[in-house]
Amino acid sequence: MKLRTRDRVKLVNDTILFVSLMITAATGLLKMPALADSLSDDLYQHFQSLPWGALKVLHDWSGALAVACVVLHLSLVWRRYFWLLKNIRRRED
Repeated sequence: MKLRTRDRVKLVNDTILFVSLMITAATGLLKMPALADSLSDDLYQHFQSLPWGALKVLHDWSGALAVACVVLHLSLVWRRYFWLLKNIRRRED
């Protein structure tokens, strides 16, 4: 089955959005102070040796990429949302 160009763009965008949200969530969980408090001493030493600067940059940029992908996603499906809202209003009347 051959996808239209618009559908291919949406598929690639949604895949990038998913990956960037997973990276943002994983690095966000690592940055939580409660996580460091709940670790044993050995794991805490390993936890302290993580490259925090790189994790912060990765977290920030993947979050920015996720926001950009959400904006692109909404712009690609905006007509469908508008049509849905218009039809919901019609049914209410």
